[in-house]
Amino acid sequence: MQSQEAEGQCTNQQWCRNEYTTGRWFYRTAWNLTEVPHHIPAEAQEVHLDLNAITAIPDGVFSHLTQCKHLNMGYNKIASIDKKSFSGMESLQKLSLYNNKISSLDQETWLPVKFLTYLDLNTNLFTTIMSEMFNGLSFLSELRLCCNKISVIEEGAFDHLYSLKVIWLHTNRLRTLNPDLFVNLPRRLEIRMGQTSDRNQLALHGYICRSLCWLKHEEQHQSWFGGGSTYWPRCVDISSWGSLQCGDKGICYFGGSLRKSTCVDLPHRFSHAKRISHTQQIWNQTQK
Repeated sequence: MQSQEAEGQCTNQQWCRNEYTTGRWFYRTAWNLTEVPHHIPAEAQEVHLDLNAITAIPDGVFSHLTQCKHLNMGYNKIASIDKKSFSGMESLQKLSLYNNKISSLDQETWLPVKFLTYLDLNTNLFTTIMSEMFNGLSFLSELRLCCNKISVIEEGAFDHLYSLKVIWLHTNRLRTLNPDLFVNLPRRLEIRMGQTSDRNQLALHGYICRSLCWLKHEEQHQSWFGGGSTYWPRCVDISSWGSLQCGDKGICYFGGSLRKSTCVDLPHRFSHAKRISHTQQIWNQTQK
């Protein structure tokens, strides 16, 4: 039986210029592929399989691509990624998996690609970020998780991302962020939390900003950067992030009403680690 690639042809004239193979680049953009091609040249350093209909990345399918630095599989129908899907790709630095149907990942998925610096998981089906989901990615500098359905980020999910500089979290279903998630991350860290301007979407994607006074405190100490006003948290309890007044208060929590909050002092002389630890203790008390 002929493979889909052998039968296929360009389905979008705009992309036909990218249907070529050289010693360095392998492009099969918009070829209506349903599976990963098996004859990608071993010397390829960039592989583009975006805008297709691929549903899975089987174990070892890229194992011969030891020189590949950039793999783009955005805009497919990928729902399944095995724990050895990227086995052999020890040179991979940039991986794009945006606009797929991925809802979970094995905790060993990234172990073969430990030098990855950029990971795009935007617009998938994640609802929970598990505590071990990003094991092994100590060189990752940019992580994109926007536009999923994330409502829970488990403690320890980002603990090993020691090189992270930018994380995209906007357009999810998060109401607040536990400060302990960011204890081990470098500073200055850019957290992109907001983008929705549609008031009708705030009920789904907005934050309880008074619960983020610890983050406002980080902002004042210039250890956090929101990516400009475009990416500030969108608030459901106050008019805007810019209007949030916390003073020396580190965290605010609520007694059954979004409009009535109690703020707890956060000593400004604390070191960064101690401030985070102190804030976490207060957070834990408010969750009991």
